[in-house]
Amino acid sequence: NTLDRVNQMEAELQRLTAATEQVTNRVDSVVADGTNRIGDLEFRLCEMEAGCDIASLGDTPTLGGGALPPATPAPQLPASDGGTALGGVASGSIDTSGMELAVAEREDFDRARKAYEDGDFQNAADQLQRFTDTYQGGPLTGLAHLMRGEALQSLGKTSSAARAYLESYSGTPDGPTSPTALLKLGLALDGLGQSSEACITLGEVTLRFPATDASIEAQAARAGMGCT
Repeated sequence: NTLDRVNQMEAELQRLTAATEQVTNRVDSVVADGTNRIGDLEFRLCEMEAGCDIASLGDTPTLGGGALPPATPAPQLPASDGGTALGGVASGSIDTSGMELAVAEREDFDRARKAYEDGDFQNAADQLQRFTDTYQGGPLTGLAHLMRGEALQSLGKTSSAARAYLESYSGTPDGPTSPTALLKLGLALDGLGQSSEACITLGEVTLRFPATDASIEAQAARAGMGCT
C-alpha cells in the first residue's frame, strides 16, 4: 500500500544519506592527511634550503581546495607518455595554442619555455617563478612549477627543485602534470637523503595514478631504493 511504499522510500533515503556521510568523512580524512603531509614536506624542505624562512611558510592550503579557476581547457599530456619526460613537455608536446590565455600570459610563458629549451636554466627558473607569482591558479601554473623544478634540478639546486615539484602537485593534485610532479618530488627527496619520505611519496604515485608511466617509474625507483 501507499504507506508501505513511503516507509520503504524513507528507509532507502536514510541508507543513502548514511552512505554519503561515510564517503564525505573518508574524503575529508584523505584531504586532511594529504594536506598534513604536504605541510610536513614544505617544512623539511625549507629547513634544507639556504635563505628559507620557516616563519614565512604560513598555513598549508587545503589539498585541492580554494575557488575553482574559470573553465579553461587544461593542458593535456600525450596519451603515450604518463607525463614523465619533461624535455618533451617543455618543447611543446603539451599544446597550449587552443587555450584561452591573456596575450601577456601566453607571451610570458612562451618566453620562459624558450629559455628552458635553450638550456638557460637559471633564466628559465627566474621567469617561471615570476609567471607562477603573476598568474596564480592559471591553467599553466602546474606545468610552470614543474618546468621550474626541472630547471633548478639541472642547476643542481635539488632542495629548491623539490619545493617546485611540491608546489606543482599541491596546486593541481588532479591535473595532467600531477603524476610527473609527484614522481619528481619523490626522486628529489631521495637525492636529498630523505629516504623514508621518498619511499612514501613514490608509493603515493602508484596509489593515486596507477595507470601512468609515472607509476611504473615510481615502482622501479622504490625497488632500487629498497623501499618496503
